[in-house]
Amino acid sequence: MRILLLAILLAIPCLAEPFIHKTDAYEFQFDGKSGGHLKTHGKTIAINRLWSIAFYRHQNVDSKNFLGDDWKGNVTTEFSQDRSSVDIKYDSQRLGLTITLDFKPEYIDFNAHIRKTTIPILYLYLPAETDFPTDDMSKFLFPYSGQEAHGIAFLPSYFGEHKPPHANYAPASTGQEPYKAFLGDTLAMKNDDEPEAQLQLTELGKTWFSKADADYITSALLKVPRPTKDGHGDLELIRNTSGVALAGFRFGGKGYFFRLGSNGNNSMDKGSELTKRLVVATMNGLQLREPELLKGKKIAVVSLANGPIHGCWTPTKVPEWETLFALARFKHLYNAQFIKLDTPDAMREALKSKDVGMILNPYGEYFPSGDKNKLMSDLALVKDFVRDGGVWWEIGGFSFHYVLEPKPYLYHETINPAGVADWCSAQYADGSVTIFGIRPVMRRPWDAERYTNPSLIAIAGKGNAANFQHAWIMATEPGMTWKSQPLRWKFTYKSPQEALDEYAKLLEIKGSLEAKVTRPGVLDKLKNAVLFKFDDRTAEDQIKAIDTLPKNNIVHYAEYLKGGFDKEYPDHLPCNPRWGSDDDLRKLIDRAHELGHLAVPYTNTSWWCEDPRGPTFLEAGDAPLSRTREGKLKHEKYARNEGYTICFHHPAVIAAHRKVRKQMTEDFKHDLLFQDQVGCRGFTWDYNPYDPLKASCREGMHSLSMEDAQHIPVGCEDANDRVLNFETLICGTVWGTVPVDGQYRFRHLKYKFPEGEWQFFPILSYLGHDQCLFTPHDLGHFIRRPEHLCVAVAFGLTMSDTWNCRDHRSAFKKNWVHWLDAVQKTAAADYAGKKLLDFRYLEEGHNRPFPHELLYTRYADDIVIVSNMGDKPIALKGLVDVTGLPREELNWLDGQTLPGYGFYISSPRVRVARINATNQDAIASIALAYRNGQVSGTVMTSNNATIALPVPETWSNTTAKWVDFAGVEQQVAIQCQKGMLTMTTPKADIADLDMPKAYANTAPKSQAGLSNKVAIYAPKSFPDEPFKAQVSAWQTELKRHIADQGLAITMLETPQAMVEAISRPVGDSQRPFAIIAPYHEHLFLAADMDPFEVLGKIKRFVDTGGIWWATGGQPFHYCRIEEAPGQWKKITIGGSGLATIGATTPITYVDESGVPLEATDAGKAWFGEARSERIASYFGNAQRPFLYPEDKLPLVMAGAVPYIAPIRCEGWGYFFNIGGFNVKIEEAADIVSGTLIHLWNNPWEPNNPAKRVTLWRF
Repeated sequence: MRILLLAILLAIPCLAEPFIHKTDAYEFQFDGKSGGHLKTHGKTIAINRLWSIAFYRHQNVDSKNFLGDDWKGNVTTEFSQDRSSVDIKYDSQRLGLTITLDFKPEYIDFNAHIRKTTIPILYLYLPAETDFPTDDMSKFLFPYSGQEAHGIAFLPSYFGEHKPPHANYAPASTGQEPYKAFLGDTLAMKNDDEPEAQLQLTELGKTWFSKADADYITSALLKVPRPTKDGHGDLELIRNTSGVALAGFRFGGKGYFFRLGSNGNNSMDKGSELTKRLVVATMNGLQLREPELLKGKKIAVVSLANGPIHGCWTPTKVPEWETLFALARFKHLYNAQFIKLDTPDAMREALKSKDVGMILNPYGEYFPSGDKNKLMSDLALVKDFVRDGGVWWEIGGFSFHYVLEPKPYLYHETINPAGVADWCSAQYADGSVTIFGIRPVMRRPWDAERYTNPSLIAIAGKGNAANFQHAWIMATEPGMTWKSQPLRWKFTYKSPQEALDEYAKLLEIKGSLEAKVTRPGVLDKLKNAVLFKFDDRTAEDQIKAIDTLPKNNIVHYAEYLKGGFDKEYPDHLPCNPRWGSDDDLRKLIDRAHELGHLAVPYTNTSWWCEDPRGPTFLEAGDAPLSRTREGKLKHEKYARNEGYTICFHHPAVIAAHRKVRKQMTEDFKHDLLFQDQVGCRGFTWDYNPYDPLKASCREGMHSLSMEDAQHIPVGCEDANDRVLNFETLICGTVWGTVPVDGQYRFRHLKYKFPEGEWQFFPILSYLGHDQCLFTPHDLGHFIRRPEHLCVAVAFGLTMSDTWNCRDHRSAFKKNWVHWLDAVQKTAAADYAGKKLLDFRYLEEGHNRPFPHELLYTRYADDIVIVSNMGDKPIALKGLVDVTGLPREELNWLDGQTLPGYGFYISSPRVRVARINATNQDAIASIALAYRNGQVSGTVMTSNNATIALPVPETWSNTTAKWVDFAGVEQQVAIQCQKGMLTMTTPKADIADLDMPKAYANTAPKSQAGLSNKVAIYAPKSFPDEPFKAQVSAWQTELKRHIADQGLAITMLETPQAMVEAISRPVGDSQRPFAIIAPYHEHLFLAADMDPFEVLGKIKRFVDTGGIWWATGGQPFHYCRIEEAPGQWKKITIGGSGLATIGATTPITYVDESGVPLEATDAGKAWFGEARSERIASYFGNAQRPFLYPEDKLPLVMAGAVPYIAPIRCEGWGYFFNIGGFNVKIEEAADIVSGTLIHLWNNPWEPNNPAKRVTLWRF
């Protein structure tokens, strides 16, 4: 009876009192009200607020204020009989909430139960605020967005106080009043989504801008949602149908306050280049009108140290303004100096200084005061600055709407999905605290029992602690109840890998690539395949491209889509007639299969597109679309393509998706189905009546892919833990990890977190590398250079690049993709689908300065990767013991210095590396496999380079047949002795590529029999009058400069004459000394000429001592074909033309303002003092410098970019280009003449055969 009575008493709820629960692993204390603490590993973790709730349109409540006068809540506790669990119940008239703690020897499970609510609930935080001490913390492992990285580790310094200039900045709202107070009136508020519209010049604008700038501006579209009111400004320069886009104020003084009321446009760069051009064009016009205004003064950009990379409602990133103004033409004409203002105080000092003439605020709606209480006094300084003759720029949105203030503590949050996991772990010297949600993934499509709520994990600095939060996201309405799944805190894991293994087990993340890819032979092909995204626009060209690819890879294409890319979804077929027909798609697939490739189409049923709607959308109407709580549709926009978010549980959406799968698997026999956005779409509230949860983890979309995976392997964009069981190929997840060029470069995590306060940590790889193949984004992120490859292999990625039907003509491109193919078919195939076992920064703990760039990863089956992700060599001495390699191999590695972007990959089956050659200053890229008792592989390096690296002792000597792309075969001995492989690359036997000794000793003018002709290639029958004027100007200017140098100007007036001239052998008196092509990017050809055959002859001309001068842009981007006498057709061959010569350029913007030119030291030696001084007075902009080859000779710089930098192809001549557009002929001719005079009158520098890189296969 006593026992029964005690049990009854123990089960009765009572007013909460403090309690303590202890095990050997931890001690948990509840304070009886709202929080408590947890002790483990000698640390006390404060639980400041046990829970909090965020309501819909109602003030939040938490475990502290719930007990106050507003909520009048009470708290009771109810223990289980054995006190192994406790229900902490919070009750009031408006809310009933139970927090259940289940105590186990090694962990605690936190659970929440909303028993009652009278207010809609969106977030439930449990715990709401927890402080992890940073003393003895090594790092806090944390999930990251599945688009950017597989995970992150925050180091203790991340959680410390950051004082300026080390503090980050965050916006504090100031509203609309500062604008009105400063300018005397409000602005003209338009809709936030104001459409882009054509720009127009006002009457004043027509006189302000140059013709070139005016033409550019009036051809552009801009969104102007915050225009200056008509008539408000002292001057109005640009407007559109939304209102005044660019206005100026003078405040009765001598200077100008300019503001743009725009937020960019819908172009791919969001209007960044346009915004920059508007500012520069305005300043160019100002310099012409008032040439003394800023003369000799300083021109500044406010660029706060650790400030945001990107402002608010402005498309241009802060570093872009710094680069622009450092080189701006108006800056040079004003003889001004560029400075950067990196603190608010520096800005104030500049505003007061008489030496500063112009300041630009690059932050849009953010004003860089550092303190919103100082905003009005700072604006008074701006007004005084303008009155005194200064120029101030505001470049977007609602000026002064926010103030940037230093944020002493940093904050980061991740929502799963699209965050990679609901898992994190605080690592201490004596143990760890690992926290994760136990939310098992779906077992089958539409597994409603496994539908679950998204989670939010947040971490913030707090000085000596890391402040942690966890929340579930929901849509719990009045009258509803809700129960969480467990949130586990475990204290006994010996390693992060052990913790993640258990997380995967509890979530039932399981399976294998073998189970997903069951068709015989396909999985082996997948593991060995590089993904090649075709960038040809037609089926005909894509089929041609297949024939020139390395065999047995993935061909990936999107151009077939019915309406075009991001048009008419969910309808994918019939094929777009601009691309080809359905029969052409079958031919493409058949040809891919004939050559051993896997055919993988791009598909996207994740949103439905507007403008125009496809047949499915027209038939279904708006019923399948997602809804907000208020019943509104959810609009989506990608560049200029628009549409709507959809409800994946709606029958029409399901039917449309299944139709696409049937088409792509039954009607067209594809090998894998790529489905965009499946892994990258985060949670959204969807109040379409067909959605069962309203806030879910995308189970509807995932169910459709799970269905598809029962028919065909599937791939998706990006990933998180909830897609690993059914996806085979993950494209993405590394935008913030693998470097990328262009507008996406700032996505890298190094731009988002302070150096030395974070590391990568691959949570997603630990969970899924043995289940999925990971590669960069399939449409825009590729492995194109060594700096990409070294990171890709460090993170276990498979290879990817683009390809088109002309790329095989480029020796560089062909070498690179065959090198990628070799890496894929050795190292990447070896680690594909293998479990990640270890991941470390090898410099950590060795007192090395940040950033740490040396990574070590280990995969199952004894695969070890050591990779240098930085551009500087790293000596490995004392850093590699932890790799666990065999002693002999470890000793060798310990003695190596990995070059910048170098790596070493070892397994019993392969050796793949980018290392230094042992006998010369050259880097050798080598991929070896040992199969059937033979060594086979690929080497890419210079001639006669000796390579030595350790191999298993089972590898034996062999004599291999080495073959290059020219078909040259050579027998080369490969020595394998005592575990070391040694080989020396052969000499690529290409005739006439080494410069004759006569050129090294004697100037061409003094060599008997050499031609002195400088030929201008300009077909006489080309009818364009501006072209004829250009040719005439080139003749005049060249004669003026070189007539007294013994050089003679001649004309090549037909394509046939040009081809005949370049085909003449070295020493032929009729072979021109140099050829000048005056029509920029165009190559003139006869109708019977193949462009690439002619380009091959031009390359041969240069390889054998010829000089070819291109005169602007990207050479050979266009061809002009004479189809009949005087009738010329223009075709585009793009970068493939220049690639045939062996060079590449960036493809950025054409219309940029010029910057001052400057001869380099080498250029001054070529040009002499007088010409170098003239060059310094010229302007140019290097939008098309040579990126490759690296071995070039910069003679003239445009700022930091080579403007004139000849290359020597593979031989000993010179290929020149003017690396920009809008070239003035008199200036260009002066530079061209200077190079010709130097090369005519001086012996030539010998070419360096060691720089000639050859790819050999053996």
